[in-house]
Amino acid sequence: MLRISILLLSSLLFFACKNTPGATSQSSDVSVVSEDVPQDFLGFYMQFHSDTIFQKEHIIFPLSQQADGSPWLREGWTIHKAFTNQDGFKQVFTSVKGLVFETIKDDKGLYTIERRFSKSADSYNLIYYKITNGFGEGWEAK
Repeated sequence: MLRISILLLSSLLFFACKNTPGATSQSSDVSVVSEDVPQDFLGFYMQFHSDTIFQKEHIIFPLSQQADGSPWLREGWTIHKAFTNQDGFKQVFTSVKGLVFETIKDDKGLYTIERRFSKSADSYNLIYYKITNGFGEGWEAK
């Protein structure tokens, strides 16, 4: 029962996360907070979460290892949706030399999602993805 509750909460994390007010994104549902995030990233980020084919084409598989030691693969990939302005989560972006770091945490500090995007040529790619929670070191949703 606890495992089902954890999986349900993790699923909700993907579909019902809050972004911090005062954002700079061009959608009313998604906000990107950071002055140093490149403007071209915002367009990429919106398309990444609205176009499933585009998303899979902009992920460098295999991604960093899951908690069980296996990598994230194209075949088992769960499409990521954009985080919305609902209560309970904070989303922060940092940009350094063509890399954009995204961190999403719930207000209680139980869940953290880390994603990293790298710019190559004229677009970005997801190059790192990790979920951790307060229930155990290295636990990740599947």
